[in-house]
Amino acid sequence: MAKINQKPQDVSCEGNSLSFALRQMIGQFAFIEIVQVENVNEITRSDGKTYKTLDVKPLLHGVTADNEIIDNETIYGIHYLRLQRGSSGVIMDPEVGDIGLAAVCDRDVSNILNTGKSAAPARPNQLHNASNAIYLTGIASLNGDPKQYVRFLPDGIDIVSPLVVNINAPSVAVTGDVTVDGDVTATGEVKAKGIALSSHVHGGVESGGSTTSGPE
Repeated sequence: MAKINQKPQDVSCEGNSLSFALRQMIGQFAFIEIVQVENVNEITRSDGKTYKTLDVKPLLHGVTADNEIIDNETIYGIHYLRLQRGSSGVIMDPEVGDIGLAAVCDRDVSNILNTGKSAAPARPNQLHNASNAIYLTGIASLNGDPKQYVRFLPDGIDIVSPLVVNINAPSVAVTGDVTVDGDVTATGEVKAKGIALSSHVHGGVESGGSTTSGPE
């Protein structure tokens, strides 16, 4: 956020002088910003673990007392939020062009982000600095409509993708009826009520127009 230039009315009385001083002080701090993702970086730590950071640019310009626009500088290498619990998570990494909110931590958190452990601030006197921002999430109204998504509705859940949907698990259990509008392909056996599709036999076979018994 840009500094505010002093105007005559700012020092016309003690109250205005104090107000100006507070605006000057607060104007040097960052709290929460609307930002746009400019770059996604892949980082490899010394322990071999890889993760991603973002370069973002605040979209709200600063202005001088004469209403001149002050362009913002890019904030490099900030971390971002992921919905995660233990070893389970929703992986939806930000992309270049995304517009969202970035919250700025009160103090320097770089030591925690670099080590993943509790630590003292590397710069104890650094307060509300944009370099300690964490990208939270995209703002729906400022980004395009998603092409693949999970949408929760009053009457059900939609899972939509223009590409393949992969489910990778040792087993998948479905409770309820299943309707398929398309082909079903299986590399393994398909069974219905314990009867195998590929190897079942029919009894009561006779020549002519007779029908077989049910599958066994």
